[in-house]
Amino acid sequence: MTPAQTSVSSWRAAAQTAIQIVLVLALFASLQFLAGRRNVRFDLTPTQRFTLSPYARQAAEAFEGKATVYAFYDSQQVAQRQQLLDLLDQIHAHAPQLDYELIDLDRKPGLAKKFEVSSYGSGVLELADGTRHPLRAVTEEGLTAALLRLSRDDAGTICFLTGHGEADPRDTSPRGGLSQLTQAIEQEGFAVGWQLTIGRDGPDQRCKAIVSASPSHDLASGEAESIEQYVRDGGRLLLLLDPGAPPSFDELLNRFGLLAGRNVIVDESNRMVGADSFVPQVDRFRPGVFQDRLRAAVILPLARTIRTTGDEDTNAISLAATSESSWAHVDATEVPSQDVTFRPTIDEPGPLSIAAQATVATDDPNAPGMIIAVGDSDFATNDHLDTLGNRDFFLALVGVLARDPSLIGMRREEEGNPERPLALTASQTSTIFWVGVVVLPGLSALMGAVLAGLRNRRRGGR
Repeated sequence: MTPAQTSVSSWRAAAQTAIQIVLVLALFASLQFLAGRRNVRFDLTPTQRFTLSPYARQAAEAFEGKATVYAFYDSQQVAQRQQLLDLLDQIHAHAPQLDYELIDLDRKPGLAKKFEVSSYGSGVLELADGTRHPLRAVTEEGLTAALLRLSRDDAGTICFLTGHGEADPRDTSPRGGLSQLTQAIEQEGFAVGWQLTIGRDGPDQRCKAIVSASPSHDLASGEAESIEQYVRDGGRLLLLLDPGAPPSFDELLNRFGLLAGRNVIVDESNRMVGADSFVPQVDRFRPGVFQDRLRAAVILPLARTIRTTGDEDTNAISLAATSESSWAHVDATEVPSQDVTFRPTIDEPGPLSIAAQATVATDDPNAPGMIIAVGDSDFATNDHLDTLGNRDFFLALVGVLARDPSLIGMRREEEGNPERPLALTASQTSTIFWVGVVVLPGLSALMGAVLAGLRNRRRGGR
């Protein structure tokens, strides 16, 4: 090969190498561009801690304004800064118009004073017009609540009746109190009010919906008529009626095509660890009402059926039901003193409706009256609100009554709370026992015996 040919060949090889390098760089640049345009995350943690909950994604995508989140962190806490960065980055991916800035509280005290921030992990959400909304904690829950409040024009007031021996929304006791429920409602941007009864003049005009939780006394004379008129005029009412609730409340349901059963629901297959069979799980929710957003089961301590009467003149539907393995122990208003078995000719097999809704047409087709009844109130108390999907279910009911579908969704469970109960059914516990204590050790012992036998055979054959 002549020197000229060698030179041409060298230039050709160099050109090919240069072209390959350019193509590889172009490929990487294209991948980087596409990755920047489409944020795809793979979260393999068991609790999906690095992924926004469906409820938070809904709130971020529904936010239409332009704003900036200023989050203040401690420079000594590297993990805290990274958590804030991950959270705000995820929120920004679903709401690009929501910018953010991380600020070292110790290095910029003037900016902290301007925003009136004095603690690590807190911050401010500032709108484009300069309006500021303080964030006591820059967390997924806090940001979600703030975005939802900004997305609503006027959330309104949820009023609780207290004149019939109902559970008190200000009570902090674990079993009968509803203080945590009150906090959950207020976090969603609603105000909470109280009133004894609904008189002839109707409820307070501020009430967007009225709740009666676990009444123990009958309605006063003429009060049922006042409540009925309130609903037929477009009012919204939620009744949480335990087994053995006052008969006047059951009769009120009949006026709207709803029927409260005189029974107690039994669910042996899905009973929780340490609980009896009278704590059913609810895992069936009406998709058209809850938009298929409720995925976690609801635990109802001592519940009864609430179903529709089937009257064609009423617009009533069932909202939630128990599993097929459940059944209703008929003619009972409290837990029987002894174990019960299913009576084929008397008791009712599952699935059983535990919540139902009746809608009443009004002069305004966009604002019908509505009444919702649930056959249990304990699921909303301080002791059970954070069990599985109880909180989401109650707030979803409030969302239906308040005509606010943004309330329907699955919220993230509080992480790092040592008091958060581990909800396992008896069958799940039995499975864990047999797999962890019997099957896996048994397989290990069997494998060891087989290996020992093979080793002995080899030694004997030598």
